[in-house]
Amino acid sequence: MRLQIGVIFTPGPVGSVVRLLGLRFSHAFIRYEKPDGWWLMDSGLWRIKDRPSTGLERATDYVILETKEPLDPNTAQRIIDYARGNVGKLYDFWGAVRLGWRLLRQRFGLHALAYPSYICTDFVVDCFHRVGIDIVPPGQLLVLPDEIAASDKLVEVLA
Repeated sequence: MRLQIGVIFTPGPVGSVVRLLGLRFSHAFIRYEKPDGWWLMDSGLWRIKDRPSTGLERATDYVILETKEPLDPNTAQRIIDYARGNVGKLYDFWGAVRLGWRLLRQRFGLHALAYPSYICTDFVVDCFHRVGIDIVPPGQLLVLPDEIAASDKLVEVLA
């Protein structure tokens, strides 16, 4: 079973803000291959979903990543099982606001507080952390898609 992470940019209002803040990507997700094709799990606008998709349908820029060390089937299945256990949980809008504050602080030198949240990036990071793979430094708050794309634990693969 292939298990991958996607980081993408999609145009629209969120994409415009992302580019204004100097970032390349606006969303992160987990995708996995089943006999009937690619499936996607992500924390989207309203809740965490599991659905058939490549994740690239609306992307105008993207990177698909896998762990440097190939995942054994058991570990990949544990990540998927944990992710599926979160399907249906609501999106953390307050977390998105806090992420916005973090971005403003980075971009403009503002000193706003940052607290953990469960938005698209944190969902991806947490699923891998549960099996002992820290794709960003442990305890990092409010992870950006660009930080996942730059992880030294991941390598880019063809989509």
